[in-house]
Amino acid sequence: MSWIQESKLKWYETLAVNVLKCGSIPKHVAFIMDGNRRFANKSGVKKIEGHSKGFDKLTEVLHWCLLLGVNEVTVYAFSIENFRRSEEEVDQLMSLAREKFKRLLEEKDKLNEHGISIRVIGNIGLLPADLQKLVVESMESTKSNTEAVLNIAFSYTSREEMTHAVREVAWGVQEDLLKIDDITEDLIQKCLYTRHSLQPDLLIRTSGEKHSPLPKKLTCPGGPEEFVRRETTANKRKHGQDREVSQQNGSERISYKKPDSDTSLDLSDPFIVSNLC
Repeated sequence: MSWIQESKLKWYETLAVNVLKCGSIPKHVAFIMDGNRRFANKSGVKKIEGHSKGFDKLTEVLHWCLLLGVNEVTVYAFSIENFRRSEEEVDQLMSLAREKFKRLLEEKDKLNEHGISIRVIGNIGLLPADLQKLVVESMESTKSNTEAVLNIAFSYTSREEMTHAVREVAWGVQEDLLKIDDITEDLIQKCLYTRHSLQPDLLIRTSGEKHSPLPKKLTCPGGPEEFVRRETTANKRKHGQDREVSQQNGSERISYKKPDSDTSLDLSDPFIVSNLC
């Protein structure tokens, strides 16, 4: 399926677009493409067909975003963590990516006509060499466009992005291009893959799955009646001991442990309140 759909809108679709454009339109919308494998399992088709159908649906969404005047769209398409999947599935996903980027290059005139710039964010060095070439060609062929931006997060995780930024800064210090005092939040921001992007106004996860906001290690075995609060290090220093308070069924239990030899203030120590376990 084409990256740029040219289908004519039905009358009620045109009406919907016009009504929506009377209100506030987000400048940047991001989509986490999730649920393709679950769709495939539910439909009784192969996983790669689920991924392909997911791309087809994506092009429809991009068409609507273009009609509504959304200036920037980010698609989280392939996480670095996806490399942990079976070799067969990863190979199929790489083949699908090759197919779609080749199609994108075939349609670069359409992209240029609509003024759409393609940016691929992520560690593309982890991709096969031929796919890296297609990715670079896609970005180069549309880099001058300024009407709209499509960010494709491919071989991406936010953790790797932050690691990359820190390494860039560390390299600058090592090469005497930067001093420690030069390191600021703004400098780190300029080293991110997303440095050219606005903050997303809207983030949509497509699968319909609901995930707990807390990691498993923070869940409470006692259910809603129990919560555990760890105070910040600054508050714990009052008695020279770390204090952990837990409360269950109205009773309070306090335990102490000796502090480490390093008693410096640890501003990274979290203040956690969880009563929704």
